[in-house]
Amino acid sequence: MNITPATSNSPVSPRDLQKIVHAAQEFEAILLETFLRPLTESLSSLPGAEPEMGMSGYRDFGLQALATGMAKGGGIGLANMIVRNLVHRQGSSTASTSLGTGGTYGTKAFL
Repeated sequence: MNITPATSNSPVSPRDLQKIVHAAQEFEAILLETFLRPLTESLSSLPGAEPEMGMSGYRDFGLQALATGMAKGGGIGLANMIVRNLVHRQGSSTASTSLGTGGTYGTKAFL
């Protein structure tokens, strides 16, 4: 995870920003997993398909990995909104904030 503050007088330290980003991404991953679970359950119970022993555990791990990957890659933008809001609350009302929590180059922050 790469966090780069644009100014030295940032409202939060890079370590705190890293913690905020991580927590926001974890929250978004849990939310995505909650949305995706009914979809995977409905697809796994197609007519004519026989349930296999032990496959639900693998399916759960796969779903969790998919949701985590989606959240780290930008997800639906929820983690980004959470980070922006929390950082903005820590700074002054005149500070501008531009954050990105995912994508090809990891996390970048310009405060």
